[in-house]
Amino acid sequence: MTFFLQTVKIQGVLRLTSETTVTASDEGGANLTVMASGARNTAEGGAAGRTNNSDGSGGRQMVLQAREPGERDRWVAAIQAAINALSGASGEAGAGVDGVAAGNLLDSSSEEVYFRGYLATRPPRGGDNWGENYFVLTISRIECYEEEHSVEPSQVFNITPNCSVFETNLKAHAFELVTSQKVLHVKGRNADDTANWIGALRSAINASQPEREDPVARAAQEIEDEFYDVVFETKKPLGVVLERSAEWAIVKLSNPEETGVSVGSALTEINGKTVVLNGYMDTIKALTGWQPPLRLGFRRAPKKMGVLNKLARARRGKVKNWKTRYFVLSEGRLCYYSKEGDSGELKGEVQLMGSAVALVPHSETGQYFCFRLVSGVTSLTMQALTVDDMMDWASMLYHAITIANGGGYLLDLERAKQQQEEADNARSAAAKAAEEELAERKKAEAEAAAAAAEAAEAERRAAAERLAHDTEEAKRKEAEAAQAAREAEEKRAREEAEAAEAQQRAEALAEAEETARLEKEYREEQERLKREAKEAEERENAEEFHPWEEMEQASLETGGAAAATTAVPDAIPIAVTAQVDSEQTPPSRSSRSSRGRRKSLIETAAENTAEGEAAAIAARDIAASQAQEGGEEESDDDEDDIGNENENEGSGEAQEEKAAVAEGSASPGSSRKSMSDDSHWDGIVLTAEMVDTAFVALDTSGTGFLNPMAFSKVIRTFAGAEHRDNMYTEMMLFSRFNTSSDGAIDKDEFHAGFLALQDAGEHAELVRGIKKFASGHATCL
Repeated sequence: MTFFLQTVKIQGVLRLTSETTVTASDEGGANLTVMASGARNTAEGGAAGRTNNSDGSGGRQMVLQAREPGERDRWVAAIQAAINALSGASGEAGAGVDGVAAGNLLDSSSEEVYFRGYLATRPPRGGDNWGENYFVLTISRIECYEEEHSVEPSQVFNITPNCSVFETNLKAHAFELVTSQKVLHVKGRNADDTANWIGALRSAINASQPEREDPVARAAQEIEDEFYDVVFETKKPLGVVLERSAEWAIVKLSNPEETGVSVGSALTEINGKTVVLNGYMDTIKALTGWQPPLRLGFRRAPKKMGVLNKLARARRGKVKNWKTRYFVLSEGRLCYYSKEGDSGELKGEVQLMGSAVALVPHSETGQYFCFRLVSGVTSLTMQALTVDDMMDWASMLYHAITIANGGGYLLDLERAKQQQEEADNARSAAAKAAEEELAERKKAEAEAAAAAAEAAEAERRAAAERLAHDTEEAKRKEAEAAQAAREAEEKRAREEAEAAEAQQRAEALAEAEETARLEKEYREEQERLKREAKEAEERENAEEFHPWEEMEQASLETGGAAAATTAVPDAIPIAVTAQVDSEQTPPSRSSRSSRGRRKSLIETAAENTAEGEAAAIAARDIAASQAQEGGEEESDDDEDDIGNENENEGSGEAQEEKAAVAEGSASPGSSRKSMSDDSHWDGIVLTAEMVDTAFVALDTSGTGFLNPMAFSKVIRTFAGAEHRDNMYTEMMLFSRFNTSSDGAIDKDEFHAGFLALQDAGEHAELVRGIKKFASGHATCL
């Protein structure tokens, strides 16, 4: 099957704008004229050509001829409708350069047009003959056309976060756009035109996205930056010169040895507040009139050095060649030397501000692993030894250029970080608000419950009062009735009543005498009980528990059943003493229950002496704490009868246990006598192991430290008479031991403190007591 297709070639284009006009010819026929203003040169082919309008401005005119007048009128109406639509769009989008609306361009791209207009372009080989081209800027690219009505762009440059734009001094109103492809040098017609283009380009760069297929950009985002802080303590010149790069403040001049600030660093924080997303003028304003101390945070410029091959600049008629150079990347610039070391000659230097880097394909250079750095009119092509080395250098340069050019993709990362922090703060605030609401609700519920309970209690008291009132009223009425009955029978029973009254008086007198006698006996009994309580307290103080006596007794024991048999008698007399004292002083309910529990523990420890020495030591410790606490508790006069009954029941058992101890073991006095001989302890050196053993034994709660009260008990137990109960000495020793000043003495401080006392020869009695105590516990352990 054969098809015949007709093809056409575009001979010319007239782009419609809001200022385009269309008119039908007044001279008969089917002609129509389309006039567009602002054209810069003549289109190729067609009937269109360059004309001058009546006001002298350049314009473009196209004369068309339809086949008949009706078709001409339809074309005029359609073109006029398109112009009207463009006029409405221009009103919404706003006017751009040269009065051309930003929405007037009818191109195939669906992206938003940031800016458009004519710019003079620098020739590729330099020179002063800068020709004008028509440029269209979108969010992802800038297109260069020969003139406004050209069909296809002559050049397209991609807009990415790594691009940058700077003013230059090549010509008046000139500026440069740095992309990864090349550096585009252009100039506006005047200062306002240039400022508008620079603002539009920077807005497009900030809104652009990194190229998804750019491996250099992806690798650069994985590089970790180095941050550092510098603090200025006094008011003086900072010695740092900052320059603007986009909206960042970059260190241009500094003496690192004096200021601690390296050249090329980007200012990130002022007194702990980030300025990464602030405008440059806001950052400078925050530094104006600073007061010490001033803390500045910086992001250090990346550093890298190594050997690369550099494509030499070819002179006319000469072949390009490669030379090996030593490259150093630091302080926002790339330097290369003839060789490594101090003897190497500096061959070139490229400032990274206003630069761009990109990989170079093999087809362009004939070599592998190449990449190019462009900056202004400088283009530097380098070759690495391996693909990894190429990616390291290219990504490091990409990252360094991003910092030097004012942020780039780092701004997106910082915005995402800030948004995440704001989201976290919002969640935290919401959680806190929910917790506060829950707490308030619980509080309200508790208050309501308390109010209900209070109301119920009030009702209960009112009911009780009503019941008491009714009972009293019933009693009163009953008494009145009885009184009336007595009065009715009074005359008849007067004689019997008088006799009964006399008998009552006699019985009352006898009862009063008996009451007086009982009160006297009660007072005498109270005096006797007080004397006996005082004597019991004196006996208890005389038999006060001394941990070194217990330890020395334990050290003399040989283990097994015999050790348990000799260990219990020391505990039982103390328990009996506490029991006797409790018989003389009526205990409170809490003290009776506490002593009952302790008594059961002592009896259990005494009955199970065959289980070894550990049970005996536990019985002695519990009995000693009972004896000490028993003397401090106060009697309760309201519970004398109950206390006497309980104490009478336990008295027989305590006496039996005391008699059994007296028959089966030596008296505690013999052990105390042996402990009083301290001469042999002076020759024993207090070792670290002894101190550690004593600490473990004294730390009865197992917390790993002694609080002030526990440490005071140690001093009162082991110190000599001249320091015992001396609060000043206790405070001084605690402060001396507690070197960490945290309010508690741990094992290391306990260890160091006693060894220091021994080395200084201070508090000998206290050191000697710890020796005895540690020796006894070491034997038990």
